[in-house]
Amino acid sequence: MGYCYVPQALAATRAFLDTPREHLACAVHRTIPKTTPCAPKVELVEKMQGQLAEINQDLAHLSARVEKSNDTAKAEAKPKLQAIRDQAAKLIHQLDEAKNAAESTWDDVKAGAKRFYDDLKGGSQQARQCVSDRIAL
Repeated sequence: MGYCYVPQALAATRAFLDTPREHLACAVHRTIPKTTPCAPKVELVEKMQGQLAEINQDLAHLSARVEKSNDTAKAEAKPKLQAIRDQAAKLIHQLDEAKNAAESTWDDVKAGAKRFYDDLKGGSQQARQCVSDRIAL
């Protein structure tokens, strides 16, 4: 019994094997209709990670200002900054879930991640205002 040689199948297999590993998931999604949208997931997660990095940078700046302040201002600002750090940790967890979300749960996970980000952003702005009010620039 011999093997059937089909040039098209061989070419498709070679093309698949030559595809860099990081592009395979998206390549599969392009060839199979109605699968989990790889690109929107990646775009959302990368965008939110960038926004989270900006908030973390702002938080580091605020923390440095608080450390230079008087004891009363420190006592008031530190719990607020810690609450922001806790919210950031929740957002990181939510982004991890978003990366691995199935198509059936994608909309819920995306909405949850956006909600966590909005809460974090609002809390960050409140902490910034509190620090600005209590500590001279």
